[in-house]
Amino acid sequence: MNMKANVGILFMTVQLLEKRVTIFVNTAERLLTTEHISVSHVQQELERLQARWAGLRSQVSDSKRLIDLSVQYFTLVEEVYSTNLYFT
Repeated sequence: MNMKANVGILFMTVQLLEKRVTIFVNTAERLLTTEHISVSHVQQELERLQARWAGLRSQVSDSKRLIDLSVQYFTLVEEVYSTNLYFT
């Protein structure tokens, strides 16, 4: 598998995880309103999870941008070498 395919799989995995986190958060919020459980503890844990997820999403976004830039760079390098436009 090439790098681009691996990156695509990574981002699909992140999207799947985001859906699961969202379902988990929604379920926990529903439990907070319908069950007699420690609201403050669950709320703190939900906030921690959401903050960590936002951080991960931000890192993935930054990584995607950097990977896209590196792919563009190496594509240009290959073009230069293939057309003999470089100086020796």
